[in-house]
Amino acid sequence: MRRTTTVLFDLDNTLIPFMPPIKAWAHTFAHHADPHHESAIAQDLIDATLNEVEDPERGLEHVAEAWGLNGATRHATEEAWQAYEAALEPYTGICGLLATLQQQGAKLGIITDAPRERAWHRLTQTNLAQAFQIIITRDDTPKGKQGPEPFQQALRILDVEPHEAVMIGDWPAYDAAWPRRLGMQAILAGWGFEPDHAPNPSKPLNIPTAGTPSEIPSMITQTPPRPKRTTSKLQASLTAFEAQAGAT
Repeated sequence: MRRTTTVLFDLDNTLIPFMPPIKAWAHTFAHHADPHHESAIAQDLIDATLNEVEDPERGLEHVAEAWGLNGATRHATEEAWQAYEAALEPYTGICGLLATLQQQGAKLGIITDAPRERAWHRLTQTNLAQAFQIIITRDDTPKGKQGPEPFQQALRILDVEPHEAVMIGDWPAYDAAWPRRLGMQAILAGWGFEPDHAPNPSKPLNIPTAGTPSEIPSMITQTPPRPKRTTSKLQASLTAFEAQAGAT
């Protein structure tokens, strides 16, 4: 029996909370740009930012134009980004978990559907980037985690088999579906569940769920090496015959 050698993480709501920094950014901007309409502007800014695929600059342009704030955005934007970065911090226990996995010799990677620039900004601001051998973002594959490519890419780069890897994330549809199809272990980060994608208690998913990061090391399964496939001479002959027959 051998321990899983590779641990792959989602980023938002797994390593770092996603919404608190966004809310701090939006409310700080709105407060400095137009304090009389802070709540409404902040909500519009949050909605516009998410609709623009996490691009705050484009979201800000739309909201500033809609509210006629173009003359008051410079100072408000500076204050907002300071609030955003001040709110960026890993979940409690994440740094300890990464240190433990590193001490055990695990290869660590990130697979996220966040845009590359936004993902790297969050990782560098929280001093997490250096812990990972690979960071695969939405910009690196055609469909992101809606397809198998980012997981296959991670396995290929790290030179590991699917049964040697585990994927940890908060969203079952994206962080568990394809990893399990590919033969990887999946663990849900229960500490990061959001209402719009949390598992339904009445419909169990049969996916291991960790309540805190400290639970992860004991949940990573011990898996035996899979036997190498061997092909007999008879099987090889049949395969060659079928291929020849199909070509004629």
